[in-house]
Amino acid sequence: MIDSVFGGIYTIVKDYLAGLVLVIFIIGSLMTAGLFLLGVDYAVFFGFLGACLVLIPYFGISLGSLLPAAYTLVTQDNPLKALAVVGLYLGVQMLEGNFITPYIVGSKVSINPLAAIVVLILWESIWGLPGLILALPLTAILKVIFDSVDALKPYGFLIGEAEKPRPPINSLKDLTDQLPRRAKKLGQVEEKTVVAPT
Repeated sequence: MIDSVFGGIYTIVKDYLAGLVLVIFIIGSLMTAGLFLLGVDYAVFFGFLGACLVLIPYFGISLGSLLPAAYTLVTQDNPLKALAVVGLYLGVQMLEGNFITPYIVGSKVSINPLAAIVVLILWESIWGLPGLILALPLTAILKVIFDSVDALKPYGFLIGEAEKPRPPINSLKDLTDQLPRRAKKLGQVEEKTVVAPT
């Protein structure tokens, strides 16, 4: 049992880091595209610098907006463009906090989006900034432990993602309709079937 718990924790931490890299890539791409459209020099550098600051939830992306906004104000002497840079970063931060991180990282660690938002607020109130950074991986580790102990399984179910129910199989036709989808879900190659015209 202990080996399975540690194996589950290893898998969860690995998936969390993979989700975090994906979030950084998405945010960096969004900010790079926005800065490029605004005509800011070094858009790729400033975009991915701000994206790396996503490790500091709530404030990281806002802090990342200060450098490109100041650079834009100095080089282009246009306060409206510098204000647009700050607005771009704030808009991406709103997307990241409400949608991107809860759905991508939350799904990688099998935590439902609502629980992800709640634990971010909870751990931040307990530990402050370190609590924000460690909230999702710590909660995912707790979920692995909850799922391994029979008495704690309801708590693991509460914070975890609900599995989609499978439709019932009432006939051989239902079975043949569902097999390709189940095979695809398991990572097997789905064979294309030719449907004869009726």
